Amino acid sequence: MRQQDFYKRPGVAETLDWARALLYLGRERLEIPTIEETLGCVLKYKEDLDKANEDLLETILNTIRA
Repeated sequence: MRQQDFYKRPGVAETLDWARALLYLGRERLEIPTIEETLGCVLKYKEDLDKANEDLLETILNTIRA
């Protein structure tokens, strides 16, 4: 995600926020619906959330699983 053309690229703080949200929700596996539900923890601006299309979500999921 740090290579994407976002207004504000996610940093360490956003990554930690996302991890906390996933733990709080009790998610043991990361799937597209979970990414969609929690992406606001990582991307702080609406414009960036609007750029997060299905292809980007698949890329995130594949990168994490690799």
